[in-house]
Amino acid sequence: MVFMDEHVSTIHATVRKSLVGTFERRIKEGSVYIFAYFGIGISSGYYHTSKHEYRLNFQP
Repeated sequence: MVFMDEHVSTIHATVRKSLVGTFERRIKEGSVYIFAYFGIGISSGYYHTSKHEYRLNFQP
């Protein structure tokens, strides 16, 4: 997933495979949310969905 804020800044977010169904039902495109209980990691790898240096890691 890619999230965008009111300043049009984007950040990549990941969800563990076992939690995809939980978040898929709760998060709808175009809606506004406040998130808590997530981890932050370095955005690594060859493919980047955002130019942001970090990524959000969702937790149960």
